[in-house]
Amino acid sequence: VGMEAQRAGGLIQAAYEDGIAKLLALFTAQVQAPTPQQQKDRADAVLSVLVGGLLLARALKHDPDASARALKNARAAALKLAAG
Repeated sequence: VGMEAQRAGGLIQAAYEDGIAKLLALFTAQVQAPTPQQQKDRADAVLSVLVGGLLLARALKHDPDASARALKNARAAALKLAAG
């Protein structure tokens, strides 16, 4: 979806970026960190891990075990990042 939003530009890209900003704000409020900047950094990392895990799981759709493992490990890594 990211590539398509970038190519579409204009209102579609703006809506996509707004959605990401709102999601990051929700994550930032939940992440444990000593400073607000570290909270934002960890929220960025959590979102990146989750998106990457989802992309990898979808790419591995013909190997259900590997796909499930990618999702499970992305979730575990995101929870560790969020907890600090």
